[in-house]
Amino acid sequence: MTRTALYRHYDAEGAPVLRITLHGCDVARFEGVEQKARGMAGPIGPLARKLINQGEANPFDWVEVWRGETLCFHKRALIHWASVHTSEGVNSTVRTSVYKARPDFEAAQ
Repeated sequence: MTRTALYRHYDAEGAPVLRITLHGCDVARFEGVEQKARGMAGPIGPLARKLINQGEANPFDWVEVWRGETLCFHKRALIHWASVHTSEGVNSTVRTSVYKARPDFEAAQ
């Protein structure tokens, strides 16, 4: 996969913007890379970390998050999503907190 194939569109300044799409309540996808949420955690942060770790995207690439034709999160750097943990309760909106790596837990996955 070439770097140019990763980008979906460009913003008004001509900068490439990656498009992460949400599917259902617990799946995020980007160019064939998929991440399923675990528990009440959202899938965007883990997907961002996976893209960076696999070398699929630059941490400073711009990202938009979409569900169908609806823009859910405006343009932010991929590193922003990789550095946060998102969660959503039954009666609440999406909340973010600082991501804390747990190597012992992540190695078991």
